[in-house]
Amino acid sequence: GVDQVDVIQPVLYAVEVALAALWTTWGVTPDVVVGHSMGEVAASYVAGALSMADAVRVIVRRSRLLRRVSGQGAMAVVELSMAEAQERLAGLEDRLSVAVSNSPRSTVLSGAPEALDELLPRLEAEGVFCRRIKVDVASHSPQMDPLRDDLLAALKEVRPQAGRTPIHSAVTTQVTDGAGYDAAYWARNLREPVQFGAVIGQQVQADPTLFVELSPHPILLPAMETIMAGRSRAWGSLRREQPEQALMLETLGALWAAGYPLDWSRLYPVGRVVSAPTYPWQRERYWPEPQRQRALRSGPGGHPLMGIETVLAGAGRMRFWEFELEADAASDHRIAGEAVLSMTTALDMALAAARSLWSTPSVAVEGLVFDSPVRLPASLQVQCAESTPERGTFGLHAHQDDGSWSLMVRAALCPSAAAVATDEPIDDLAARCGPEQSGQSFYQRLAEHGYAPSRQGLRKVYRGTQEAVAWVQLPTASLVDMLENTLHLLWSLVDRPYVPVGVTGVQLHATPGAEAWCHIRTRMESGALEADVRLLDAGGRPMLDLAG
Repeated sequence: GVDQVDVIQPVLYAVEVALAALWTTWGVTPDVVVGHSMGEVAASYVAGALSMADAVRVIVRRSRLLRRVSGQGAMAVVELSMAEAQERLAGLEDRLSVAVSNSPRSTVLSGAPEALDELLPRLEAEGVFCRRIKVDVASHSPQMDPLRDDLLAALKEVRPQAGRTPIHSAVTTQVTDGAGYDAAYWARNLREPVQFGAVIGQQVQADPTLFVELSPHPILLPAMETIMAGRSRAWGSLRREQPEQALMLETLGALWAAGYPLDWSRLYPVGRVVSAPTYPWQRERYWPEPQRQRALRSGPGGHPLMGIETVLAGAGRMRFWEFELEADAASDHRIAGEAVLSMTTALDMALAAARSLWSTPSVAVEGLVFDSPVRLPASLQVQCAESTPERGTFGLHAHQDDGSWSLMVRAALCPSAAAVATDEPIDDLAARCGPEQSGQSFYQRLAEHGYAPSRQGLRKVYRGTQEAVAWVQLPTASLVDMLENTLHLLWSLVDRPYVPVGVTGVQLHATPGAEAWCHIRTRMESGALEADVRLLDAGGRPMLDLAG
């Protein structure tokens, strides 16, 4: 079947080489090529270091040998750096290896299935994200050692040469002409870790770079975007279940818009380029709109994301919102590269719903949980209703492809926040947590751990072991941004980003402005990270309490 390693790898090689040929006919030629594991075979051919015969010989004989160990291995991606992953392998080095480093926070482990079964639960108990990969061959692991001699013999006829395009090796992290890509190199390619993240990082640091991934689906783009951090750009060639030619033309246009010089006559040999006429936009309306509809669309007082609520006739104390959210509403929140609604945004919506339901600024939200991730863009509905004078319900629903609506987020609402206990003076809290750290140095440290959030509002930080205090200053008042910055402070205590999956309770005493003190305590409960957060105004008066 096509899922067998000695079939799928040659097929992938053929797709990659064909895509490279098509890009070349359109005038897109690389200044340097990078390969990922078996992708280095296609990269070597595209660069001119291997002939087509030698490249086919490498991919076919390499995958045929892998068939010998098919069914004996396993692989998993973990949210650790390469060095952190290597530390976790202590005592398992004879059965597991670091196989791939895709980015500072994405590493692939490879080896014996029973060894992964032993390690992954330990990592998950620490709060480390882990996901098994659907393969049964443990490339780049000790299971490859018995294949080395046979691979060297099978590839002894390979005769590499200096290529016309430099190759940035993911085995050595060196830029070469490929003349040394002989049988010994391909043995290393199969056994040693793929240092893809380091290679992309070196390219980005050297110069702003435009990357095009040659693959049936752009699985490496999320890792590359993490490394590039806006300094370079990357696109895929194809995407599963989407029209191939339209996608490639879209990427071609994006390359041109990003500054890549194109000879359009290669794509359109007949015709000439003309300038489109400009249009003097008058910004006048030419269609009628009822006053109520206009208020729903643009009237004041609505929620910045949900808009204006609708009160349903005959439904009692019930509120309803229907709106669209684009992917940019996710900001930094992504799972496997896919934009998702953040916990902070959902919490802000629940608090806004409670304030609308009871017309009071002091409200509470309890037991907010995500039944499923809300992938963006999406069409959403928020519904809230009073079930008793002291209790209400909140639900966020997403529109599905079949026309139905699915409940994604739920919570209980209360019309008043609990009585607030006085906190210690801010100065005492800060002194207990440690010396003052500037916001700039704080975010530099986060970046060193592979996380560079976009909404950076922490200005002064006092960080202890399981407790921290920070002064937050935002450009404008935003409860979502204020809560996002509490997560920055939380992640500094645990040295890695966590994905929040629920909130036990939130008491909103007063709406925070653009400045606030944040006090946070963390603890581990049954293997899960929990935190208590308090936002205080400049005078130390509590504005918001969050538990769990």
